[in-house]
This record gives sequence, structure tokens and C-alpha cells, in this order.
Amino acid sequence: MRKHYRIDKGQDYRKIRLEVLVASMLSIGLIVGGAFVIFDLNKNKVVIDESKNKAILGSVEPYEDPFKLYETNFYKVKVPSDWKQVNNPELIINGRKFYPERYQGVSGDHVGRRLDIYRDSIPNQLGIDKVVAVVVSKNKIEPIKTSPQCYKFTTFPKEQPGDNYPSQWEGIDFTCMTSEITNVLGAVEKTQDIGARLFTEFGTTNYLLVYTDHGSRLDNSIFYDILKSFEAK
Repeated sequence: MRKHYRIDKGQDYRKIRLEVLVASMLSIGLIVGGAFVIFDLNKNKVVIDESKNKAILGSVEPYEDPFKLYETNFYKVKVPSDWKQVNNPELIINGRKFYPERYQGVSGDHVGRRLDIYRDSIPNQLGIDKVVAVVVSKNKIEPIKTSPQCYKFTTFPKEQPGDNYPSQWEGIDFTCMTSEITNVLGAVEKTQDIGARLFTEFGTTNYLLVYTDHGSRLDNSIFYDILKSFEAK
């Protein structure tokens, strides 16, 4: 006798319809969810304004060194970029003639500022207002300390009013300017009477750097930067 199996076709159709319905709902959910994500991204998207970027980039100016390098056969030094090297002046000190190399300001606040460089022939009696003590490292100079105005600690004889007079500050001998309104700084190494002895490829050379500032606004930091840049050859 054969056995007969009954197939419930209605149950199979319902199962298939349920699977199709679930798959459709999942597809719709993914589509709707993706649409919300895209909408949210568009909503929060950062818009870069190229025109503004170009304007910002265009406003950046190239760096300009505020100091300019001068180089001679004997040394290198940096001075403010709007200073100029001028003809060596003739200075007569105690009957002797000296011809320092001079750099001076020609515009703005730098008018009235100058640098004199004496090489080998050093005027030991040159009057200065402040001493800048320096240390020497081979052919370079490093400023370490600056004195007050020398009239504050120098005793002048009553019979010589208005004259420069020998003075001393922290073991450094120099000639003090009596005027209270000047601003003349000289770089001095402690082992020298005045000036600094630098080592070059030809031996040793004595240098004296003197900074004068009679400008509208005193700025001695310029001299310190000059000293740090100075390099004997």
C-alpha cells in the first residue's frame, strides 16, 4: 500500500510572502537610513570659500630680515637694514687722527644712530657714556653686561668741568663723557684697556665698536644685536 503525503501549499506561500515582506522592509529601512545620513552630511558639510582663502594667502608677506649684512676684508657685521655705510670720518682725539668705519641710520627712528668700528688703531681716550662688557670667543663677541651712565659713578675734579675724565667700572678702565644727555656705548673686554682682542686667521686684531644713539627713542638693544653678529676674519 502506498503512503500519500499531503503538502500544505497555503502554508508555504504564507512563509514565502513573509520572507519577501521582511526583506522589503529591510531594504526600505536601509534606503531611508542612507537618505538621512546623506542629508545630515550635507547639512553639516563645511563649505570652503576659495575666494576667502585666496585673500588670506595673498595677505601673507615674505619675511624680511630687519638687519643687513655688511662684509669687508676684515670682518662681517649686521646693522639695521635701513642703515648705510658712509665715508670714514676723521676724528682727532688727543692730537691723533682716527678713521673709523661708520654705519648710520638714514630714516625714521634710526636717524641719529650710528656705529663706529675701530680696527687696530684704538683711541684709548675716546669718551663713552656707558661700558658694554663683552666676552670674546675666538673671532666673535658676546655682550654680557652694561654699566649705568658713567657720570653717576665717576668723580670729576672741580677744576675740569665739562671735560672727559678717566673712570673705572668693574675693573674696566675707560674715559667717561661728562655729559648727562649723551648715549654713547663702547664694547670693552675686561682684559683690554678699551676694545676687544679678537682672534683671526692672521693672528689677533684689536677692535673697538662704539654705538651712538641720539635718536628720538633710545634703543640700546640694537647695539647688542650688532655685537652678537660681529665676526672678525
